[in-house]
Amino acid sequence: MSKRDWLFFTAVGGFLALALVYAGSLNEHGSASGSYQSAAEIHTEADRIETQFPAAQSLKADPEATQDERERRDLAAQEGMALWAERLFWITFAGVVLLALTFLEAWKTAVAAQEMATITRTSAEKQLRAYISIEDVLLHNFDGPYATLIEVQYRNRGQTPAYNVRRSLKYHVSPSGEVPKDPEDDFLVNAERQGRLGIAPSQGRSVSIPIENRLFDMLKGQISAGRTPMFVVGRFYYRDVFGVERITAFNIRVPGDIDGPLDGAVFMYCDDGNWST
Repeated sequence: MSKRDWLFFTAVGGFLALALVYAGSLNEHGSASGSYQSAAEIHTEADRIETQFPAAQSLKADPEATQDERERRDLAAQEGMALWAERLFWITFAGVVLLALTFLEAWKTAVAAQEMATITRTSAEKQLRAYISIEDVLLHNFDGPYATLIEVQYRNRGQTPAYNVRRSLKYHVSPSGEVPKDPEDDFLVNAERQGRLGIAPSQGRSVSIPIENRLFDMLKGQISAGRTPMFVVGRFYYRDVFGVERITAFNIRVPGDIDGPLDGAVFMYCDDGNWST
C-alpha cells in the first residue's frame, strides 16, 4: 500500500476516533445534565406561558398537570438518549468497518511483499547460481589394458561456485538403437558418485571413463559405421551458493567418427536436465 493510501486511512481513522470521543462526551453530558436541562427548559417555558397567559398560573396549583409535565420530560429525555445511542452505534459500526478494511489492505500488502521477495530471490538465484554443463565428449586411444578412454568435459557456466560436485557416469552401447531416457537406468545403478570438488565460475574440468580393449575393438566398426549407437549417460550432483542441491542429467551420443570432433547436434540431453532437488 502506498504512502498516500496510508495517509488517507490514517486521516479517516483519526476523524472517526474524534467522532467517537465527541459522541461519548455528548452522551455523558446528556445523561448527567439531561434532567437539569429539561427542568430549566420547562421552568423557562412555564414562566413564558405565565407571562403571556396569566391563566397558565393555574398549572402550578394542578398536581395532575405537574405529573403530566414530569412524564413528558422523562419521555423526552429517554428519546434523546435513544437517539444518541443510535448515532453512537452507527459511528462505532463505521469505525469497525474502516478498521477491517485497513487490516485487509495491510494483509494484501504483506502478501504482495512476500510474493515480490520470492520472485526477487528466484530471479537472483537463476542469475547467480552455478550451472554445470557438459562441454564435450572425446575418445582417446592409449596402449594398455584400457586402450580407449571416453573423456567427458564439463564446466561451471554460472556466476557463482558449484560446491561438493559429484558424478555418476557410464557409457552405454545400444545395439537396438534405443536411446536411454533416464541416467538412473539399470546400467547406471552401479556407477559410483565420485569426487567432492568445488568448481569456480567459468572453470572447466574433465572425467574419463575407460573402455576395455576387446569390447571396444568388437564395437568400433559398428559404432564408426553408425549401426550401433554409443551413449555416455550420467548425472552431476552439486550444491549452489544458496545451499540448494542441483542435478545436471544428460544422455550424450558419441559420434560415429571416432577420430573426428564431436558434433553438437548429437547431444541428447534429458528433457528435465539441470534441475534442483
